[in-house]
Amino acid sequence: MKFLRIALLLGCMVAASAQAGVVINEIDYDQDGTDAAEWIELHNPDGTEMQLVGHDLVLYNGTLSGDCSSYCTIDLDPYAIPAGGYLVFGVNDCAVAPLCVATNAIQNGAPDAVAIVERGTAFVVDSVEYESDMINSICNFNMTEAADDPLEPNGSIALCEGAWVFTPNSTPCAENNCVVPDAEATWGAIKAIYGD
Repeated sequence: MKFLRIALLLGCMVAASAQAGVVINEIDYDQDGTDAAEWIELHNPDGTEMQLVGHDLVLYNGTLSGDCSSYCTIDLDPYAIPAGGYLVFGVNDCAVAPLCVATNAIQNGAPDAVAIVERGTAFVVDSVEYESDMINSICNFNMTEAADDPLEPNGSIALCEGAWVFTPNSTPCAENNCVVPDAEATWGAIKAIYGD
């Protein structure tokens, strides 16, 4: 009986620490025209499967007029992320579930945020805000600030070596493409198309 209690306690400790490791890894929140292909990717960087029971994926409107209110909450109870794996919500071939609405599901005003929250305690496991900082909003949890989508409807914001960057090469359900295009080459390509 003593062994069973110790095993259960150790199992609970491993599960709790595993959930703390899940990260928001990539977000595609803006497309050309109607936003109809938005998605959010979670990643498990750990070496063991992560059960997401007791957690929610929460999308926030961070403007003062929005009162930092959530506008979409996805129950993560049914999901697990394999070791080193990915989990995508939204409109994508590899998505496991849709977001709350079919189009314009992820707000892209300034600022907005996504968080993984432990249900019942409001403990924020991971969070990211995008478009601008939430310092003037009344959200009372720390956000990791992401790079903005530079008025580019094709691409995503991705976590690359601990920092958020914009990438024109989205990689849902796969390792992020952390090669940021060279600014000079990009500007040269733009000038070639549109002139000086």
